[in-house]
Amino acid sequence: MDNAGWKYLIMYIVMILLEICTIYFFYPETQGRTLEELAFLFEDKEVAEKAVMAVEKTIHHEGGDYHDGGEKGLEVVGHVEETTPEKK
Repeated sequence: MDNAGWKYLIMYIVMILLEICTIYFFYPETQGRTLEELAFLFEDKEVAEKAVMAVEKTIHHEGGDYHDGGEKGLEVVGHVEETTPEKK
């Protein structure tokens, strides 16, 4: 057992380096992502859709009278047509 001391240390260091490389290259980055984005990465599509619907419901409920990201109280107009006045 006395002769295995430095060999054990080298094997231990190699295993740690392999674990670090595995984590760095194969685990997805989660820093700076929302919970909804993480749901798409880790959960079933059905569960992720439920999470998105719950968040959207909360946003629309707390957001007041906003329409499509506009200002409060303003409605979004789908089509505007300009006309020129007729000359008489």
